[in-house]
Amino acid sequence: MFNIYSNDFLSQINKKQFDILCIICLSKLIFAVLSFSPRRILMKIRGNVKVEKNESVIQDIFCNICGEKIHKNEHGYYDDFLSIEKKWGYHSQFDSETHYIDICQSCYKVFLDKLKLEPTCGTAE
Repeated sequence: MFNIYSNDFLSQINKKQFDILCIICLSKLIFAVLSFSPRRILMKIRGNVKVEKNESVIQDIFCNICGEKIHKNEHGYYDDFLSIEKKWGYHSQFDSETHYIDICQSCYKVFLDKLKLEPTCGTAE
């Protein structure tokens, strides 16, 4: 096998063979460039970035009805609960207020039982 970068190899091929070799190498280079997705270039860029911000982190959630703590499961996720955010409009009893309410599953079941009309139920998407 020849080393194509040595002078011996270049001296043993003629101009036509050299042109063919250049065309093959150039076509492989063009194919490699065109088939290289820009997505692969920017997939992950890692670096150390110092971020300073005062961010509120939820430490515990309590049911607004019974006051019991909503527990986390073994994976660190909270047991399912109902979370309501209501932004009241102008001229309502709670003009421009926002209320946040969390209700555990037990209290939600009692709440559902007290409704005069059953809620519309669907499947989770």
